[in-house]
Formats: sequence, structure tokens, C-alpha cells
Amino acid sequence: MPSLLPPWTLKEIWLFDKVMSYGSVTTAAADMDMTQSAASRILTGLEEKLATSLFDRVGRNLVPNDAAFRFHGRVRRIIEAVDERAETASINRHLSVAVPPSFAAGFIQDAAALFLSETPNASITVEVRSTPGIEELIADGTSDLGISDGRLRSGSVRAVPFRASTLACFLDKANPLARRPFIGVEDLDGQQIILFTRRHRVRSHIVNLLEKSNATLESRIETSTGISALWHVKYHGGIAFMSAFPVRGYLPDGIVPVAFHPALPYRSAFLLPSWRGSDAITRSFIRAVRKVSEKQSDWSSAVE
Repeated sequence: MPSLLPPWTLKEIWLFDKVMSYGSVTTAAADMDMTQSAASRILTGLEEKLATSLFDRVGRNLVPNDAAFRFHGRVRRIIEAVDERAETASINRHLSVAVPPSFAAGFIQDAAALFLSETPNASITVEVRSTPGIEELIADGTSDLGISDGRLRSGSVRAVPFRASTLACFLDKANPLARRPFIGVEDLDGQQIILFTRRHRVRSHIVNLLEKSNATLESRIETSTGISALWHVKYHGGIAFMSAFPVRGYLPDGIVPVAFHPALPYRSAFLLPSWRGSDAITRSFIRAVRKVSEKQSDWSSAVE
């Protein structure tokens, strides 16, 4: 009878997890009391068992590739099943998290409440910033963890995607377009549009589509955050555009989302410093975020 157990050993997945967390084979090897050459042999053996490359060789360094991040999701579930209770019981530290405004209107509160209930000895601070500001806090070590669906610019910050979503229209449920299965660019002709301020990628996407279709752009309101745009929709009408995740689960009364075509994909990610790995308290919060994000499976999907 074929074995139902995975072909890799606990030593292999522990080492792999530490390499992903620390961002360094040398540091991971020292943590497991083995030489770097022994750690490299183990990682090579793991790649052979998986029949795929997990790291790109850049000079003398190993850089995780997409396959590594996907496999790390499976590895973390195995490790969490083994040590979650012992780990969370031992946490007694403060965590600093940085998120954009779209995550600070209900989602991060849900995640923080779950985190604190599962790690009673921990405390948390939440900073609300734009993606560049979040990058700065992570890069200099001011915040332990960030969350964003924006584009990164700093090589000192690494992203671990956890949720995929797409651009959606948000409008009053009384608007006739709210009954459509999706809204196309041709439907925007003559509609009041709430735009983001300049240099925002959603603004550029919408404006370019309207210009190409020769549709008439009507916009009397511009704002810098998605949450502000949603409340403008509530009080002034019109249509706002942003990622369906996570605001879909925390909308003002009377506002509904409708899919927009052509789509604009989003990938929400945990942001961590490239120069060090995640510790127990950070991993505990990541677990809480993943659990809360699963509530929106109808408008987003997990990224392994």
C-alpha cells in the first residue's frame, strides 16, 4: 500500500521554514546547530524530492522563488499543527503592525481581536499608513509586520502574498447598475465617478479606459483613500473603484460591490523585513489574518 505521508522529513521542513523566515541559509543552519554545507545538502535533497527548484542561486546566496513561497504555505500548516499551542502559550511580547486605510476599517480590528484571544500574553499596536510609509516602517524595524496590496519599491522588504482579489465598483444599491452581474467601461458614460487623487494606479486605470472608449468622465469628488471614497458614495452617490478585498466585508449600509470589467488584479501580502525572519508572535498574527481573510472567499481567493 503506498504511503500517505509526504516524502520529506521534519528536519527538512524545519530547516526550509527557518531559511524562509530568516532569509539566510547560514543563520538557519546555525539555529539548527548544523554547518552551512550540511544545510545546503538538505535543501538540495528536498528540491529533488519535490522535483522542483525552490531557490534561485544569485552569487553565493539562495533567493526563494514562487515555488518556495507556495511550498512554504504547506510547510507552515504542518509546523503549526505541531507547535501552535505551545508557541502561542509562550508568547509574551508586543507586536507592531502597519496596514493601509482599506485594511483599517474593520478587517484589522477583526484580526487583532482574534490574535489577542489566541495569544493572551501579547499586545498590539496598529499603524495606518500608505504602502510607501508601511515599507519604511518595516525596513527600519519600527513595525514587525505590514500588510498591503500595493507595489513594493524597497529591496529591504519582502512580500508573502496571502490573498488574491480584483477591482470592483462600489455604488448605492438603488443605482440601476447595482443589479448588473458586472459593470463595463461603457456603462460609466455619464455616471458620477469618485476618483482617487493623482498618481494612484486605480485612477490611471479608470481614466485610461474612459479615454480609450470616448466615454464622458464626470467627477466632482477626488479623495486619497478607499474608505473615504466609500463614504462619499453613501452621502453623495456615484461610483468608487477599489479592490474588493478586504472592504467588501465592511461596507457602509446601502453600498454594494459589483464586479468591474476589464479586471485589475490585486495580491494582498504580508510585508516582512528581508534582513530577518518572522518570530512566534508575528506568525501568530499571520495565522489570525489568514483565518479572518477566509470569511471573504466569495470575493477573493487564498494565495499559497
